[in-house]
Order: sequence, then C-alpha cells, then structure tokens
Amino acid sequence: MAFVWQQPEWPSPLTVRFDIRSDGERSTVTLTERGFGQLVDGDGLRAAHEEGWNSHLANLLRAASR
Repeated sequence: MAFVWQQPEWPSPLTVRFDIRSDGERSTVTLTERGFGQLVDGDGLRAAHEEGWNSHLANLLRAASR
C-alpha cells in the first residue's frame, strides 16, 4: 500500500509505502517514506516523521498482539 502525502507548505510531496510480509504466524511491516530531500527542512521533518511512525507502528503491534 502506498500514498502521496502533500502539505500546503511543502514544495513537493512525500511518498509513503507500507510493505506487509507474512512469515508463518507473524507478519513484518516495513514503512518507507521518500521525498525529504526536496523539502526545506527535510532532515528535521524526517526525524519527526520517524518518531511519529515508530509510535504509530508500536501501537499497531500492541493492538495486533491482543
């Protein structure tokens, strides 16, 4: 699954991609976000997004583990 993420203040969009791979009774989710190099504060935004995605994916793991 992938989508384009565009904020009005960004000169170009980011592309977010989720890959889900089944491994027996478990699955691995890999998230890739690209396009930060086109943004003014791309490094700062990348760090903020990494922190946010880590939190969201941890919540997903907790919910799936119940």
